[in-house]
Amino acid sequence: MRINERRHFKGLYRLDPGDLKLSPDPAGAIHAAAAEEFGDPNVKRAKMEKAGGDVAFPVAIDGRVRQSTDVSPTLRSLAPAALDMVFIEPGLRDKARTWLDKRRDDILRNYAEEGEE
Repeated sequence: MRINERRHFKGLYRLDPGDLKLSPDPAGAIHAAAAEEFGDPNVKRAKMEKAGGDVAFPVAIDGRVRQSTDVSPTLRSLAPAALDMVFIEPGLRDKARTWLDKRRDDILRNYAEEGEE
């Protein structure tokens, strides 16, 4: 129902590799701070990691069927994929984005310091 009515949670933060310089878990820091600021039920985190390696599937070339890994060196050595995002209740999106723009670096630094104690 939420998706049909376009009331699904909206993106607030997507992992930026540069943020790893400030925090070992940037999305975790943003999620924790946003949940504290806007209420836990209004904030969600989606984290997914997929191992790299090869992706094998049949490929038709010139009337012959071959393995994709035999045809493409790239498919033999795919890099791991990672997704780490924080979502916010749609009615809070604008307020949350303004809040995050002002506090992002402080949130990331403070989370890193708390994690070291």
